[in-house]
Amino acid sequence: MSQVRSWAGVYIPMTQLPPKAFANWTREVSILARADGDPLALESGVRTIVASMDKRQPVRDLRTMQELVEEKGFRSPRFNTLLLVSFGGLALLLAMVEIYGAFHYWVIQRTRELGIRISLGARRRDVVALILRQGLRLVLPGMAFGFTCAVLLVKMLESMLFEVKPYNPLIWLTVALSLFGAAMFACYLPARRAAGIDPMNALRLE
Repeated sequence: MSQVRSWAGVYIPMTQLPPKAFANWTREVSILARADGDPLALESGVRTIVASMDKRQPVRDLRTMQELVEEKGFRSPRFNTLLLVSFGGLALLLAMVEIYGAFHYWVIQRTRELGIRISLGARRRDVVALILRQGLRLVLPGMAFGFTCAVLLVKMLESMLFEVKPYNPLIWLTVALSLFGAAMFACYLPARRAAGIDPMNALRLE
């Protein structure tokens, strides 16, 4: 007896079963065939053999064992993983929009200050660096908190991982760099706008 998640299967040669055992079975019989090459290449041969034995017997639902295992064993985990990835992507997009909105408002509120800085000789890259530093003060603590929660909750997702270790350093590093890059990009857009402020117009604002 072998069990794959929520379904079980057992394979017994028909020659080892007594004739009475077939009385309670349905008329459908599943046949497994081993192939050295492409399994689907045996389709025509299987149909020919079955037809030679009984022309009234239909042959349907020809699939490889790999397809059967993936359908039965990984359908639910794949759906759950796809759902988590979709919600994670949506959460990342919303976070980028929130960061952009917050720093865009911050730039508007400090337009006069930024105009004065530029008029006193601050370069564009200095203004961009100023805003990015403000972004780092918010992004780094947030990432630290998020990764702490991820370390504590990663065991809950271990059942959805296939041939992937839950604490793979390459994956964690890739995720960290991706999140950091997305956050910095959301901060850079308002920073670039602030670097283009005209000092004269900024000083006229009340």
